Amino acid sequence: MGFDCSLTVSFSFTYRAELGGGMVEHEIDHVLVGQFNGDPVANPEEVEAWRWIDKAELAAEIAAHPHRYTAWLGIALEQLKRRESAPSL
Repeated sequence: MGFDCSLTVSFSFTYRAELGGGMVEHEIDHVLVGQFNGDPVANPEEVEAWRWIDKAELAAEIAAHPHRYTAWLGIALEQLKRRESAPSL
């Protein structure tokens, strides 16, 4: 996306999703979090389309149209939301 920022490991999770046609995703996903204050400059050879979206709006879109999104995104977003709302120790 044409930018750098520091990243912090947030969590990892394993998921399995039946994709149809005999295809299955079974992965360990690692979620890293960072903050960037600027405008991304996507390489058109690597990125067809992108947009900024609020996490709550994204969660609503995933709930309404899950077939538009990869299976791991809803899982990661929900776990990220839980971690952000958990009290700090």
